[in-house]
Amino acid sequence: MTKQALADQAAAIAPCDLDRPYYYISYSTREGETVYQTVAGLQAAGANLWIDTEANLVQGDGYNSSIFKALASPKCQGVIFFMSQAAMTSAQCAKELNYLKSTSFLVNHGEDFPLILVELEEIDAHDDEKWVEGLLYQTYQDDNLSAAEESRIEKYREKYNPKIDRLTSKYDVAKSILPFLLAQEAGRVPYGSPDPVADLCTQLKIDR
Repeated sequence: MTKQALADQAAAIAPCDLDRPYYYISYSTREGETVYQTVAGLQAAGANLWIDTEANLVQGDGYNSSIFKALASPKCQGVIFFMSQAAMTSAQCAKELNYLKSTSFLVNHGEDFPLILVELEEIDAHDDEKWVEGLLYQTYQDDNLSAAEESRIEKYREKYNPKIDRLTSKYDVAKSILPFLLAQEAGRVPYGSPDPVADLCTQLKIDR
């Protein structure tokens, strides 16, 4: 899908009604096409959702200010987290989830705030940590140095350190997100579900 087509898809999503209870959508923009399609399906079924499209961002506020306001509102009933390698290593997703531990959030919601996980990649439901480690390990391999570069890594250590640091940072982000996700998990839509919208409607108690 082209960037323009993706932008058009996002623009077609209805704005959230902030006067009614809603769920917040947390995701990586790399999965924008899948997420926007799912959100549109949920809205057609009657779900009230907040997602970071232009219609929902508060004019004059910074991006993070808008999303933190949406999360902090007493009308926010929970988070739907689209779980993927990209989301698990996203600094922005980490900010959103870490905000759920902040005092300004907890004053309105307490600690039992529900997260619904939507698996966008195959995950062993009984070994989430292994899944994250495995996917990140694959990223390390895909982004690894060639055999010729490896033989010269000591000589050119300064050149390669930024790449090594970047990968390490991504891994650290995932390791910080995972325990919180699992502790707050209130439901899950498994990878390969024939109708994730229907599954989410069941989780959200929406009659289609």
